[in-house]
Amino acid sequence: MFNLQVLHPETGTVQPYRLDPEQEKTFLIGRHPSCQIILDRPEVSRIHGQLSWHGDRVYYSDLGSTDGSKVNNQDILINYQHVLRTGDTVQIGEFVILMGAIQVPKKGVSSKPTKLRCIQVIDQTPDVKTFRWVGSEGERFEYLPGQFVLLDLMIEGKAVSRCYSVSSSPSRPYVLEFTVKRVGLVSNWLHASVGEGFELSIQGITGSFVYEGPKQKVLLLSAGSGITPMLSMARWISDMAHPVDVVFLHSARSPQDIIARSELVFLARQNLRVWFTVTNPGEHWSGLTGRVDRAMLNSVPDLLDRTVYVCGPEGFMTGVKQMLMDLGLPSGQYHEESFGGAPVAVEAPKVGTTIEFAKSNKTIQPKPGETLLEAGLRSGVTMTYGCKIGACGVCKLKLKAGNVDYVRSPLALPEGSGFVLPCVACARDAVVVEG
Repeated sequence: MFNLQVLHPETGTVQPYRLDPEQEKTFLIGRHPSCQIILDRPEVSRIHGQLSWHGDRVYYSDLGSTDGSKVNNQDILINYQHVLRTGDTVQIGEFVILMGAIQVPKKGVSSKPTKLRCIQVIDQTPDVKTFRWVGSEGERFEYLPGQFVLLDLMIEGKAVSRCYSVSSSPSRPYVLEFTVKRVGLVSNWLHASVGEGFELSIQGITGSFVYEGPKQKVLLLSAGSGITPMLSMARWISDMAHPVDVVFLHSARSPQDIIARSELVFLARQNLRVWFTVTNPGEHWSGLTGRVDRAMLNSVPDLLDRTVYVCGPEGFMTGVKQMLMDLGLPSGQYHEESFGGAPVAVEAPKVGTTIEFAKSNKTIQPKPGETLLEAGLRSGVTMTYGCKIGACGVCKLKLKAGNVDYVRSPLALPEGSGFVLPCVACARDAVVVEG
């Protein structure tokens, strides 16, 4: 739900609107009677623009009007989605549209699982596969480029949940892809077990690491399987024909380990500049070699004017961020996929600190730095969990007594909810939870 007011400075009239995206996802603005917001003035085109709800954000697009539109008093591009926030203005002729409160659901997991059916498995590299899915009932998938999906799986008789970044683009809404490197229990199981026709459930698509336009200049930086959210962003920018200056720098172990290499080479012939660097080049590699370093970053045109998105191993992100800050990149232009953010230190548990799982009738003394989830699993408490980084909300339990400290930001937990996320919470004193 979002509210807005349409102001006409000449007459001083104000028309309030309350729009419900549960009923419609797009709201046309113009002189034509079919528009949800009718602005009856000659300078307004018949169909001038539209407000749209995508993922959990509101956007304005000028649909090729004669006299154009402005957002926050700045001329905007035609047929380009401009994200709007509370207090923003859209100017159409003499009319000013003022965005009011935007009631957005918390980033988290849908309470209703969605069943997917696999339609294709693509071998990207010797240890990476892309799994392509459709909804079992033909659902449209609504998300933002860069977000991740939470899978519900049954492996060897045990329920397991895991998060994987979505690599497909929201511009292709009936197909969902995630790209998985074979490294652990779940990824090995997916590689070995999933084929065409396989079905599984997801709890939702979420995450705060997202591309939001319009950005004039962008740098996408990734290493290894950290390329997956960048693929979503690059495909989105290309599909939407956004007039964005993009440099995409990806680091891989070898040329054979570059995920989606052929597609990225194709995109490089269109509207992206794609650079690869490898640490084990072999005999026939003529591109960049070595890890991403200061010299590579400094060679990016207009580096300090770019919005930078980074994803990869923790050490890669830490090093890249330090180099970018040293080169003078404003911190507000830096974004990284760390889900719940970097861990923070918490004090060792005080004497008498305990964790009581009420339903399981177990009381545990936690080890230093041990989360509620780790302590519970160590002691045999049956617990449901997903991402382990505070981003999905699957492990949420009612906090009945006591206080906790968080080692990562609990992104999936509304403030004042009375719940706790065991995967990122450590007991500060005697804690009682519902599990």
